[in-house]
Amino acid sequence: ISALRGLSSQGQVRSIATSARGRVVAAVDSWDGPDPQTGEPPPREGELAIWRDGRLVGGKAMNLDTYGNAVAVSRDGSTVAVATEDGRVLVVDAHTGRVEQTIRRQEGGISVTTVAFSPDGTLASGSWAGIVNLWDPETGKGLGHPTLVAQAPVSAIAFAPDGKRFATT
Repeated sequence: ISALRGLSSQGQVRSIATSARGRVVAAVDSWDGPDPQTGEPPPREGELAIWRDGRLVGGKAMNLDTYGNAVAVSRDGSTVAVATEDGRVLVVDAHTGRVEQTIRRQEGGISVTTVAFSPDGTLASGSWAGIVNLWDPETGKGLGHPTLVAQAPVSAIAFAPDGKRFATT
């Protein structure tokens, strides 16, 4: 983890993913921001960093303005997906570090706890509410209906090699 230069030294790495035979690595971290002395909870912060061939894409980590909960890299290494605590899924170009899509679930601001790409590139997101959604990462549009998989947070999603089924924890 210490080799992941580019993430804030204040943060705790929460998720890491690789693809394209290890050429692309992505990680998200999180930390509580400085206490503004207002009696409110401190702001939650997080960053995404993407490395391609050992170089930090874009020269610096992307501020998420909330916790980064999980990260996934597409099979070909062209796209990174980030699950955030505030209910967003960011779809990021792994070559430029630019956000291509911001996906917000129908269920509102419920924390997105995990993301995974299927072999065909479909994106799955799991939530704190136990719901899995499938997405077209290029358009940001939902595929099918949300699926309640548990009455507990979804902590991981893994697709079968054929991409037709997935398992969750």
